[in-house]
Amino acid sequence: MKAVIYSFILVFIASCGNPVEKMCDVYDNGADDASTASSMEELEEIRADVASGLDDIMFSSGDEVDELLYGKKKDPKLLKRLKDSENGFITAVHNRIMKVYPPLTQLLDVYKNSQDMVEKATDMEEFAAAVQQANKGVQMVNQEYAAELARLSQNDKKLISDAEREFNKASETRLKELSDN
Repeated sequence: MKAVIYSFILVFIASCGNPVEKMCDVYDNGADDASTASSMEELEEIRADVASGLDDIMFSSGDEVDELLYGKKKDPKLLKRLKDSENGFITAVHNRIMKVYPPLTQLLDVYKNSQDMVEKATDMEEFAAAVQQANKGVQMVNQEYAAELARLSQNDKKLISDAEREFNKASETRLKELSDN
């Protein structure tokens, strides 16, 4: 239902205003939708809808957009509005991710998914790729949500420590099995 309403809004927006204003409206409507999303899947759908809306505008009016933002008709206020709308959308998505997929869950999922990959590795190459992916995933979550993770309770920190220990144990076991073959 939300996708139908969103599509209707895009059609309405496409029928009026300059293309940069239309892009701002797409971002603003996406930010509104993102702020009430109830799942990661819904957020992904909203991001895809926004990208599609922006692509449609650029496809039909790309030259005019370039002219309004960077050409002879350059309007610094319009460029600032576009940047503010884009930042508002990004912030709304990021804030909602924190609600529907909190950092603790993300980090625990990285360890669990990586452990599954390590355990299923059939050779050293797959094993190394799984360990590398785990390290990258943990690093990304730690960088993105450092402040939030620092404020976790001792119980939550223990959950992370336990997940890391289980991953390391599975990695050591699988490495020994692969080395013996």
